[in-house]
Amino acid sequence: MSKLSRTVGFSIALTLAITLSGCATDVIRIERAGTMTDAARSATDATRVLMADVQSENRKALIDLVAVDPNCRLPTPLIAQGETGNNETICRKGSRQENDFQLPRLTRQDFGPSLAVIDGLVTYFDAVDAIVTREPTDLAGKLLGAQATLDAVAANLGSIAGQEDVKLPALTDDQKGAVEDTLSLLNEIIDESARVDDLRDVEIQLDQAAFAKDIDRLSRINQRWLLVMDVQIDNRLTLIESRLPRIPAQQFDQRHRFAAQQMTLIERQEALPELAIALSKTVGTLRETHRDYQGLLFGDDRLLTLDEKRKAAAITRTRLRRALGHLAAIARVF
Repeated sequence: MSKLSRTVGFSIALTLAITLSGCATDVIRIERAGTMTDAARSATDATRVLMADVQSENRKALIDLVAVDPNCRLPTPLIAQGETGNNETICRKGSRQENDFQLPRLTRQDFGPSLAVIDGLVTYFDAVDAIVTREPTDLAGKLLGAQATLDAVAANLGSIAGQEDVKLPALTDDQKGAVEDTLSLLNEIIDESARVDDLRDVEIQLDQAAFAKDIDRLSRINQRWLLVMDVQIDNRLTLIESRLPRIPAQQFDQRHRFAAQQMTLIERQEALPELAIALSKTVGTLRETHRDYQGLLFGDDRLLTLDEKRKAAAITRTRLRRALGHLAAIARVF
């Protein structure tokens, strides 16, 4: 690949200047304990658990809906808005009318590629960090693990395993591009590291514009599934608000079930903006991390001493771990 332009990461230069002034030097830990890949996996696993719970709640709500109205059909019931015909209470039995809407489903296909790409990029950064700091670690398992995660997503672009008899729409171009590009990155570093005895001899270069494009793709993927979740919550709240008053007071169990669903939805809608902020911060930090390592490998910062590079890399690792830790914390309490 061609050499990158000699760009300098301003934030790294500024932070490094403060660090080397003396007062902050003692508090920086250069060792690689608590790796970026561990933080990434913790964050994305917590988000996967959250999404699985959201899917489970949605499944229960859809089953309740079909149970109370025989007009409703899985997997995406057509909700009637406005005037209804005979025997039409919640779902439209006849042709779709202007304000009717289908209750959406949030699937693994919406958020899975986003989380896989985050895992893959952080694994890539961990390998680059080993090169910058000249502290090669055994990254083979992590690289191959991230590769397997992305391979699984890439191999199922049109459907999701385990969803029997349900053919889901194909992944968007953004999802395909982000997964394939990140997989290409990992394949390249795995191939290169296999050819040399010391990982520090691997010269990793990535076109700045291409990387920025992939980070933009990741942002759009995140926005897409956050939007799907928001629309899903809105529509289900509308449905419950229209259904709950119609359930007789004597049917306490049914009223209780719908009210519990309503409260869960309200709480999640209130927390959704904070999850969006955490995801946005994570993507922004991935962008900054790439810029910082590029400066240390190919920019003016390459002239720093090894000790200075290790201090700068430690700052970068800490910042990325904090962003990932924030995402994990939000996902766990969502």
